[in-house]
Amino acid sequence: MKILRVHFYKIATLILIIAVIVLGYLYIQARQGQALSVKPDPVVAKLGKIIALPENEQAQVTTIENAEAAKQRDAAFFAAATVGDRLIAYKQLLILYDMKAGKIKNIQTFGTRAAPGPTKTLTVVLRYNGNEEARAKDLKAQMEAASPNYKIVEVVKSKATYPLDVIYVVNPARRDDAITLGQGLGGSPVVGELAADETPTDADLIVAFRDIP
Repeated sequence: MKILRVHFYKIATLILIIAVIVLGYLYIQARQGQALSVKPDPVVAKLGKIIALPENEQAQVTTIENAEAAKQRDAAFFAAATVGDRLIAYKQLLILYDMKAGKIKNIQTFGTRAAPGPTKTLTVVLRYNGNEEARAKDLKAQMEAASPNYKIVEVVKSKATYPLDVIYVVNPARRDDAITLGQGLGGSPVVGELAADETPTDADLIVAFRDIP
């Protein structure tokens, strides 16, 4: 009996050691998996240097392998698509991106919502293409309801043509407010140079709406 007891303790100890080793290995693998999962996507990282992207949201990135098939699915959005372009999708934002050229080819936002209001008065002009007056007026109502510091000075059809929704920073001192607003609108890009046909303004920002067929 004494010999059996000794063997039992040895076997139990061996099993315990093996269990500890296995659990330690699984823990290390899990930590490595977590580290890999949070590693930023190089496409998203490069794109994030051009425009403000949604925070705390994982983007879905796919590569365009058949441009003609994409155009048949959505001719307007994929009009400029070529093989190798990236499609970056968020809940309220879709971006067609040429990674080699570092160029955004198209952006589509789904719905608009006013971002948290600025800390002081921000004057904004809303300009639209095509039949987007209703969308512009809807955003005006949302922004004015969100904060008394949003002052919409004009809602008018633009002389310029936009392939995507953009926010122009007329007053460089309000760029941070423009970025915040762009994030609230689903990731609309923030730029500093007006389109050639766009009418200048004394407002801090211009929010321009593309025509959605």
